[in-house]
Amino acid sequence: MARLEHELGVTSTYFVMTESVFYNLDSTAGVASLRELRSLGHAVGFHPVHPHTDHDDRFDPVFAWHNPDPDFIAEQIEGTANVMAPPYFVKGQYRSDSNAHWCEGCPHGELAASTFDWVQVNVHPVIWMYRGETMRETMDAMLDAKRAEWFAYLANDRIDLS
Repeated sequence: MARLEHELGVTSTYFVMTESVFYNLDSTAGVASLRELRSLGHAVGFHPVHPHTDHDDRFDPVFAWHNPDPDFIAEQIEGTANVMAPPYFVKGQYRSDSNAHWCEGCPHGELAASTFDWVQVNVHPVIWMYRGETMRETMDAMLDAKRAEWFAYLANDRIDLS
């Protein structure tokens, strides 16, 4: 998605986690991913799991809580901007595809018609890359596709797969 946006002249902020079991930012692949995002002109935001606030120099000074509860959604981390709090998180100006359901409606028509003065669109590329009718089907499709990739990682780590 980052490459496609770059080709279209679009810049985005990609929010990444430090606590994801699906990727390790300190791995060779993680470091390369962050480097590629920046080389394509994108920003890298911090996507922490509350209450962890270990923002570091891998990230631009912007963050969004992962799966935020109303109790802490607007909570700040010193020296950073919380895009889940005003003035960035405003009813009618925020669209998210979280769990394969658009918050406040799908923005496609409004974006095509240029009806927004500004809008914050939160997109989870995995939802669009691995299609399913339900979030479970989408995640099953992702896991099926990732199987070969994970076997390649194991082989690269010299794990005998015979």
